Amino acid sequence: MRSISLVFISILLFYGCGSKAKVYTLKPAEISAMSSHKKIYIDRFDGDDIGFQEKLKTSLVELRYNKTPYFEVTYGKSNALIYGRISHRVRDDVYQNQYITHFDKNGKKGERKEHKEIRPYMATKYYDFPHKENQKNFDKKNPAPKESVEVEMCLEREVSLHGNIEIVANSKILYIYPIDKQVSKKECSYSEYPRVDTRMLLEDAQYDVIDDFIAKIAPQKVSYEIDLIDSAEKNWTKEQKNILKNAMNFIEDERYNEAQQLLVSLVNSTNRQSFVALYNLGIVLEAKAKYDEAKLIYKEASKLYSKDVGLSIEAINRITNTQKSEIEAINEIEK
Repeated sequence: MRSISLVFISILLFYGCGSKAKVYTLKPAEISAMSSHKKIYIDRFDGDDIGFQEKLKTSLVELRYNKTPYFEVTYGKSNALIYGRISHRVRDDVYQNQYITHFDKNGKKGERKEHKEIRPYMATKYYDFPHKENQKNFDKKNPAPKESVEVEMCLEREVSLHGNIEIVANSKILYIYPIDKQVSKKECSYSEYPRVDTRMLLEDAQYDVIDDFIAKIAPQKVSYEIDLIDSAEKNWTKEQKNILKNAMNFIEDERYNEAQQLLVSLVNSTNRQSFVALYNLGIVLEAKAKYDEAKLIYKEASKLYSKDVGLSIEAINRITNTQKSEIEAINEIEK
């Protein structure tokens, strides 16, 4: 059975090559009205010959927050109805990759080039030039091949799903989710006709649609990453630099308690006059969901002179938005 909890999404808000801290939080459903319509009846889907209805039903039944089901899927009285239509199409592209290796007059291998050629028919073969019938490429005195050609047959199979999922509540259409999903896979072989499992592609495409649909109608567990400042300040001692380095390692491993202890000692050893130490401590507190404490640290850091002081202001605004989003999500879950 496919195990599902709330949909988890990673959001990269800040980009860079340095150390990062990951913050886990909650995001409310895009269709917030669904929090008042959790008792669901799932009707049939027109054109469904791939088991989409049952997969959707199972996924909604298994959707949980803290081990508590979010939706109640029922065959009896409900306050929302889900139905729709779905169709699928399978498309194959068959082509050959030709790898041509050239030889010099002594038979030494030279450059190997790839040439992709679309073919309307299916064939695999390996052959060496020159062929006996191709006398212009054949030197009787020096029978070394001029070139060898390896032919690789490739099959690229694409499965596409189309249709929609409709939610009706109180005789009104609450939401229409358009289904438009493509999943493809390529297999190549030198010796036999390549095989691609259509059933697995259909499964992948259906669960991609279902996961995205659930992300619209239920709260999501999400995460975002924040760039740390991992460069020591100029006037720091060797010991202080080592503390920062060790703290960065703990943060990378998401060992935030250990990182917090080190950064608190660094803040104290710099008489709370280091923007780097305070800002990184604020990030650790944010990652631990201690938002009010993190705000106080960011505010303290914003009063120090630093070229990066704007980061602390951004962090305060970010936490405010995160707290608001979490409260909305929790309210939806507790309804």
